[in-house]
Amino acid sequence: MRKFSTVRKSSYGTDVTVLQSMLRALQYTGADGKALDITGVCDDNTVKAINDFQTKQRAYGYECGTNGKNDSSFGPACWKRLLGVD
Repeated sequence: MRKFSTVRKSSYGTDVTVLQSMLRALQYTGADGKALDITGVCDDNTVKAINDFQTKQRAYGYECGTNGKNDSSFGPACWKRLLGVD
């Protein structure tokens, strides 16, 4: 499996584009309440979607934030969960 980088605010590039595309397909929205724009830059809208993803995964008993809290970054544990490769 391809190794994806950790995405956090101000990250940019292909991994951010992939993440934004997947979160948008799963109907996560940004801080503006709209579907995520696929820009390749991790902005406030993408960070909101990341935190929402972490909250939802925690509700299903899977931790991909930090110590039970959203950490505004999408690291290896989040990628595994998103891609279904546990």
